[in-house]
Amino acid sequence: YIYIFFALKISILLTLTGTIRQCKTILGKTIVVVATTFLAGVISFFLIKNLFKFGFGNWVTYSILYQHKNDNRQILEQIYDIGALGYGEKRIVEIKPILNIWNKIELVDTNKIEKSEWIFVDKQGDIKFP
Repeated sequence: YIYIFFALKISILLTLTGTIRQCKTILGKTIVVVATTFLAGVISFFLIKNLFKFGFGNWVTYSILYQHKNDNRQILEQIYDIGALGYGEKRIVEIKPILNIWNKIELVDTNKIEKSEWIFVDKQGDIKFP
């Protein structure tokens, strides 16, 4: 991510200087500078956001507690993996697949779910124990 971040700045600078030379009017040059600066800021924001998101930890499924009887929804116990620093807090969430591509995640209290709609499975998640 650091290489991409700095390479992005250099490529934007080179593109900006080449584009400004081609523009004949002051208005055209101003539009190019403003648009390039705006897009560079937006791209940098997303790069930094993903750097911290993927670089410092994520939620890992500890166990699959319940499976819905009628569809692919699951209730999972997850813990926050901080990498070399170990694990952080725990949470229990309901995973609702959207088009089998994305998951909608909602915090859930297992004491308040309708037990007749769920099957208790209690399977091991992504963390494997010997």
